[in-house]
Amino acid sequence: MRSLTVQKGVHGMDVERFRSCPRANGIFFKIHAKGVAGSTNEDLKALAESGAPEGTVIAASMQTRGKGRTSHVDRLPRKWESPAGGLYFSLLLKPQGLDYRRMLLMPMLAGVAVAEGIENAANIPTQIRWVNDILAEDRKLCGILVEASMTSKGCNYMIVGAGVNANFPASILSQEIAPTATTISDLTSQSIDLNGLLASILERISHHYNAIRICGPGETLKKMRIKDWSAGRPLEVAVYHKGVHQKRYGIGAGIDDSGMLLLDEGPWTTRISCGEIFTGTAFEGYDPRR
Repeated sequence: MRSLTVQKGVHGMDVERFRSCPRANGIFFKIHAKGVAGSTNEDLKALAESGAPEGTVIAASMQTRGKGRTSHVDRLPRKWESPAGGLYFSLLLKPQGLDYRRMLLMPMLAGVAVAEGIENAANIPTQIRWVNDILAEDRKLCGILVEASMTSKGCNYMIVGAGVNANFPASILSQEIAPTATTISDLTSQSIDLNGLLASILERISHHYNAIRICGPGETLKKMRIKDWSAGRPLEVAVYHKGVHQKRYGIGAGIDDSGMLLLDEGPWTTRISCGEIFTGTAFEGYDPRR
Protein backbone atom coordinates (compact mmCIF):
# COMPACT_ATOMS: atom_id res chain seq x y z
CA MET A 1 0.00 0.00 0.00
CA ARG A 2 1.42 3.35 -0.91
CA SER A 3 -0.89 5.33 1.35
CA LEU A 4 -3.53 4.90 4.02
CA THR A 5 -6.24 7.43 4.82
CA VAL A 6 -8.04 6.76 8.08
CA GLN A 7 -11.39 7.63 9.59
CA LYS A 8 -12.29 7.74 13.27
CA GLY A 9 -12.14 4.31 14.88
CA VAL A 10 -14.07 2.90 17.85
CA HIS A 11 -14.56 -0.32 19.81
CA GLY A 12 -11.12 -1.82 19.40
CA MET A 13 -10.53 -0.67 15.81
CA ASP A 14 -7.74 1.89 16.30
CA VAL A 15 -7.33 2.99 12.71
CA GLU A 16 -4.38 5.25 13.54
CA ARG A 17 -2.41 2.01 13.81
CA PHE A 18 -2.69 1.59 10.06
CA ARG A 19 -0.24 4.43 9.47
CA SER A 20 2.54 1.94 10.27
CA CYS A 21 1.13 -0.75 7.98
CA PRO A 22 3.72 -2.35 5.64
CA ARG A 23 3.91 -0.61 2.28
CA ALA A 24 3.70 -2.22 -1.13
CA ASN A 25 3.07 -0.84 -4.59
CA GLY A 26 -0.66 -0.92 -4.95
CA ILE A 27 -3.84 0.37 -3.43
CA PHE A 28 -4.45 3.57 -1.50
CA PHE A 29 -6.59 2.30 1.39
CA LYS A 30 -9.17 4.54 3.02
CA ILE A 31 -10.44 2.77 6.12
CA HIS A 32 -13.77 3.41 7.85
CA ALA A 33 -13.71 1.62 11.21
CA LYS A 34 -16.89 0.85 13.14
CA GLY A 35 -17.60 -0.90 16.39
CA VAL A 36 -20.77 -2.51 15.05
CA ALA A 37 -21.94 -2.73 11.44
CA GLY A 38 -25.07 -4.19 9.94
CA SER A 39 -23.27 -5.78 7.01
CA THR A 40 -19.92 -4.37 5.93
CA ASN A 41 -20.60 -5.60 2.37
CA GLU A 42 -23.95 -3.82 2.19
CA ASP A 43 -22.55 -0.65 3.76
CA LEU A 44 -19.69 -0.64 1.27
CA LYS A 45 -22.05 -1.19 -1.66
CA ALA A 46 -23.79 2.06 -0.73
CA LEU A 47 -20.44 3.87 -0.75
CA ALA A 48 -19.45 2.24 -4.04
CA GLU A 49 -22.68 3.34 -5.71
CA SER A 50 -21.99 6.90 -4.56
CA GLY A 51 -18.55 6.88 -6.18
CA ALA A 52 -16.18 5.75 -3.41
CA PRO A 53 -12.65 5.10 -4.71
CA GLU A 54 -10.89 1.78 -5.02
CA GLY A 55 -9.29 0.84 -1.72
CA THR A 56 -12.21 1.97 0.45
CA VAL A 57 -12.54 -0.39 3.43
CA ILE A 58 -15.25 -0.78 6.06
CA ALA A 59 -14.10 -2.72 9.12
CA ALA A 60 -15.99 -3.69 12.27
CA SER A 61 -15.59 -5.98 15.25
CA MET A 62 -19.25 -7.07 15.18
CA GLN A 63 -22.03 -7.37 12.58
CA THR A 64 -25.76 -7.64 13.11
CA ARG A 65 -26.66 -8.72 9.55
CA GLY A 66 -23.58 -10.58 8.35
CA LYS A 67 -24.03 -12.48 5.10
CA GLY A 68 -22.32 -15.47 3.54
CA ARG A 69 -22.24 -17.00 0.08
CA THR A 70 -25.38 -18.28 -1.60
CA SER A 71 -25.81 -21.99 -0.94
CA HIS A 72 -25.39 -24.28 -3.94
CA VAL A 73 -27.90 -26.64 -2.32
CA ASP A 74 -30.96 -24.42 -1.84
CA ARG A 75 -29.78 -21.20 -3.59
CA LEU A 76 -30.42 -19.21 -0.41
CA PRO A 77 -27.89 -16.76 1.07
CA ARG A 78 -26.07 -18.09 4.11
CA LYS A 79 -26.11 -16.08 7.31
CA TRP A 80 -22.65 -15.33 8.68
CA GLU A 81 -22.54 -15.28 12.47
CA SER A 82 -20.57 -12.21 13.52
CA PRO A 83 -20.24 -11.95 17.32
CA ALA A 84 -18.25 -9.23 19.05
CA GLY A 85 -14.51 -9.78 18.91
CA GLY A 86 -14.24 -10.85 15.30
CA LEU A 87 -12.74 -8.98 12.38
CA TYR A 88 -15.32 -8.24 9.70
CA PHE A 89 -14.29 -6.11 6.76
CA SER A 90 -15.11 -5.34 3.15
CA LEU A 91 -12.73 -3.92 0.54
CA LEU A 92 -13.73 -2.10 -2.64
CA LEU A 93 -11.80 -2.99 -5.80
CA LYS A 94 -12.25 -1.66 -9.32
CA PRO A 95 -10.45 -4.18 -11.53
CA GLN A 96 -11.18 -2.50 -14.85
CA GLY A 97 -8.77 -3.73 -17.46
CA LEU A 98 -8.52 -7.25 -16.07
CA ASP A 99 -9.39 -9.84 -18.69
CA TYR A 100 -12.25 -12.23 -18.01
CA ARG A 101 -9.95 -15.12 -17.08
CA ARG A 102 -8.17 -13.12 -14.38
CA MET A 103 -11.47 -11.69 -13.15
CA LEU A 104 -12.71 -15.22 -12.44
CA LEU A 105 -9.66 -15.80 -10.24
CA MET A 106 -10.48 -12.93 -7.86
CA PRO A 107 -12.35 -15.10 -5.28
CA MET A 108 -9.38 -17.47 -5.17
CA LEU A 109 -6.99 -14.51 -4.91
CA ALA A 110 -8.95 -13.26 -1.91
CA GLY A 111 -8.66 -16.65 -0.23
CA VAL A 112 -4.90 -16.88 -0.72
CA ALA A 113 -4.30 -13.32 0.45
CA VAL A 114 -6.50 -13.56 3.55
CA ALA A 115 -4.96 -16.91 4.52
CA GLU A 116 -1.46 -15.47 4.26
CA GLY A 117 -2.46 -12.36 6.20
CA ILE A 118 -3.85 -14.45 9.06
CA GLU A 119 -0.75 -16.64 9.11
CA ASN A 120 1.58 -13.65 9.23
CA ALA A 121 -0.35 -11.91 12.01
CA ALA A 122 -1.34 -14.88 14.17
CA ASN A 123 1.33 -17.47 13.34
CA ILE A 124 -1.37 -20.03 12.58
CA PRO A 125 -0.95 -22.49 9.68
CA THR A 126 -3.93 -22.23 7.35
CA GLN A 127 -5.38 -24.14 4.43
CA ILE A 128 -7.97 -23.17 1.84
CA ARG A 129 -11.05 -25.22 1.08
CA TRP A 130 -11.87 -24.30 -2.50
CA VAL A 131 -12.73 -21.75 -3.40
CA ASN A 132 -11.86 -19.54 -0.44
CA ASP A 133 -12.90 -20.92 2.96
CA ILE A 134 -9.96 -20.48 5.34
CA LEU A 135 -9.39 -23.48 7.62
CA ALA A 136 -7.10 -24.15 10.55
CA GLU A 137 -6.84 -27.65 12.00
CA ASP A 138 -9.63 -28.70 9.61
CA ARG A 139 -12.10 -26.19 11.07
CA LYS A 140 -13.40 -23.00 9.50
CA LEU A 141 -11.56 -19.90 10.67
CA CYS A 142 -12.68 -17.36 8.09
CA GLY A 143 -15.33 -17.00 5.40
CA ILE A 144 -15.05 -14.81 2.32
CA LEU A 145 -17.75 -13.36 0.09
CA VAL A 146 -16.82 -11.69 -3.20
CA GLU A 147 -19.57 -9.74 -4.95
CA ALA A 148 -19.33 -7.92 -8.27
CA SER A 149 -21.36 -5.18 -9.93
CA MET A 150 -21.41 -5.93 -13.64
CA THR A 151 -22.46 -3.73 -16.55
CA SER A 152 -22.57 -4.28 -20.29
CA LYS A 153 -19.04 -2.87 -20.40
CA GLY A 154 -17.65 -5.23 -17.78
CA CYS A 155 -17.01 -5.06 -14.04
CA ASN A 156 -18.02 -1.77 -12.45
CA TYR A 157 -16.65 -2.71 -9.04
CA MET A 158 -15.97 -5.71 -6.82
CA ILE A 159 -16.36 -6.07 -3.06
CA VAL A 160 -14.23 -8.53 -1.12
CA GLY A 161 -15.83 -9.23 2.25
CA ALA A 162 -14.30 -11.41 4.96
CA GLY A 163 -15.20 -12.49 8.46
CA VAL A 164 -12.37 -13.76 10.65
CA ASN A 165 -13.22 -15.62 13.84
CA ALA A 166 -10.78 -13.85 16.13
CA ASN A 167 -11.23 -12.93 19.79
CA PHE A 168 -14.05 -15.16 20.98
CA PRO A 169 -14.47 -18.91 21.60
CA ALA A 170 -16.13 -20.97 18.88
CA SER A 171 -18.41 -22.39 21.57
CA ILE A 172 -20.53 -19.20 21.54
CA LEU A 173 -21.55 -19.84 17.93
CA SER A 174 -24.77 -21.67 17.10
CA GLN A 175 -25.01 -25.44 17.51
CA GLU A 176 -25.05 -25.74 13.73
CA ILE A 177 -21.80 -23.84 13.26
CA ALA A 178 -19.71 -24.40 16.40
CA PRO A 179 -18.63 -28.04 15.79
CA THR A 180 -16.93 -27.17 12.49
CA ALA A 181 -15.56 -23.73 13.43
CA THR A 182 -12.50 -22.44 15.20
CA THR A 183 -11.15 -19.05 16.25
CA ILE A 184 -7.78 -17.41 16.66
CA SER A 185 -8.22 -17.24 20.43
CA ASP A 186 -9.10 -20.95 20.58
CA LEU A 187 -6.02 -21.84 18.55
CA THR A 188 -3.53 -19.59 20.32
CA SER A 189 -5.06 -19.22 23.81
CA GLN A 190 -4.76 -15.46 23.49
CA SER A 191 -6.37 -12.48 21.80
CA ILE A 192 -5.00 -10.83 18.68
CA ASP A 193 -4.75 -7.14 17.83
CA LEU A 194 -7.51 -6.66 15.24
CA ASN A 195 -5.78 -3.61 13.80
CA GLY A 196 -2.60 -5.51 13.07
CA LEU A 197 -4.60 -8.44 11.70
CA LEU A 198 -6.45 -6.21 9.23
CA ALA A 199 -3.24 -4.47 8.20
CA SER A 200 -1.58 -7.83 7.54
CA ILE A 201 -4.49 -9.05 5.41
CA LEU A 202 -4.74 -5.83 3.38
CA GLU A 203 -1.02 -5.95 2.64
CA ARG A 204 -1.35 -9.46 1.17
CA ILE A 205 -4.44 -8.51 -0.86
CA SER A 206 -2.52 -5.54 -2.27
CA HIS A 207 0.40 -7.81 -3.15
CA HIS A 208 -1.62 -10.48 -4.96
CA TYR A 209 -3.95 -7.97 -6.64
CA ASN A 210 -1.00 -6.20 -8.22
CA ALA A 211 0.75 -9.46 -9.07
CA ILE A 212 -2.24 -10.81 -10.96
CA ARG A 213 -2.69 -7.53 -12.84
CA ILE A 214 0.96 -7.06 -13.77
CA CYS A 215 2.48 -10.54 -13.93
CA GLY A 216 -0.52 -12.84 -14.23
CA PRO A 217 -1.93 -15.45 -11.84
CA GLY A 218 1.10 -17.74 -11.61
CA GLU A 219 2.18 -16.86 -8.06
CA THR A 220 -1.37 -16.87 -6.69
CA LEU A 221 -2.17 -20.23 -8.29
CA LYS A 222 1.03 -21.71 -6.86
CA LYS A 223 0.12 -20.52 -3.36
CA MET A 224 -3.43 -21.85 -3.75
CA ARG A 225 -2.15 -25.29 -4.70
CA ILE A 226 0.17 -25.35 -1.70
CA LYS A 227 -2.72 -24.51 0.62
CA ASP A 228 -5.34 -26.64 -1.15
CA TRP A 229 -7.10 -28.52 1.64
CA SER A 230 -9.28 -30.51 -0.79
CA ALA A 231 -6.50 -32.28 -2.70
CA GLY A 232 -6.56 -36.03 -2.11
CA ARG A 233 -9.70 -35.93 0.04
CA PRO A 234 -13.01 -37.68 -0.70
CA LEU A 235 -15.47 -34.92 -1.53
CA GLU A 236 -19.13 -34.32 -2.14
CA VAL A 237 -19.56 -31.19 -4.24
CA ALA A 238 -22.93 -29.49 -4.63
CA VAL A 239 -23.27 -27.66 -7.93
CA TYR A 240 -26.10 -25.70 -9.52
CA HIS A 241 -25.97 -25.97 -13.28
CA LYS A 242 -28.57 -24.64 -15.74
CA GLY A 243 -31.26 -24.57 -13.08
CA VAL A 244 -30.58 -28.09 -11.83
CA HIS A 245 -29.13 -29.09 -8.45
CA GLN A 246 -26.46 -31.75 -8.75
CA LYS A 247 -24.11 -33.57 -6.41
CA ARG A 248 -20.78 -34.88 -7.61
CA TYR A 249 -18.63 -37.36 -5.71
CA GLY A 250 -14.93 -37.96 -6.09
CA ILE A 251 -11.41 -37.29 -4.88
CA GLY A 252 -10.04 -33.76 -4.90
CA ALA A 253 -7.41 -33.65 -7.66
CA GLY A 254 -6.16 -30.09 -7.37
CA ILE A 255 -6.81 -26.74 -9.01
CA ASP A 256 -6.42 -26.05 -12.73
CA ASP A 257 -4.90 -22.92 -14.29
CA SER A 258 -8.27 -21.18 -14.44
CA GLY A 259 -8.92 -21.76 -10.73
CA MET A 260 -11.42 -24.57 -11.24
CA LEU A 261 -11.64 -27.51 -8.85
CA LEU A 262 -10.51 -30.82 -10.31
CA LEU A 263 -12.60 -33.76 -9.08
CA ASP A 264 -11.44 -37.31 -9.85
CA GLU A 265 -14.66 -39.26 -10.36
CA GLY A 266 -12.98 -42.50 -11.39
CA PRO A 267 -13.36 -42.87 -15.15
CA TRP A 268 -12.85 -39.14 -15.68
CA THR A 269 -11.80 -35.91 -14.00
CA THR A 270 -14.41 -33.16 -13.82
CA ARG A 271 -13.60 -29.44 -13.81
CA ILE A 272 -15.93 -27.48 -11.52
CA SER A 273 -16.11 -23.72 -11.84
CA CYS A 274 -18.63 -23.03 -9.08
CA GLY A 275 -19.81 -25.23 -6.25
CA GLU A 276 -19.81 -26.01 -2.55
CA ILE A 277 -17.64 -28.70 -1.00
CA PHE A 278 -18.87 -31.07 1.68
CA THR A 279 -16.81 -33.74 3.38
CA GLY A 280 -16.83 -35.71 6.62
CA THR A 281 -17.00 -39.14 8.14
CA ALA A 282 -19.71 -40.21 5.69
CA PHE A 283 -17.13 -40.08 2.90
CA GLU A 284 -14.15 -41.60 4.69
CA GLY A 285 -12.83 -44.54 2.75
CA TYR A 286 -14.72 -43.54 -0.39
CA ASP A 287 -12.62 -43.79 -3.53
CA PRO A 288 -14.29 -43.77 -6.97
CA ARG A 289 -11.12 -45.16 -8.53
CA ARG A 290 -11.56 -48.55 -6.86
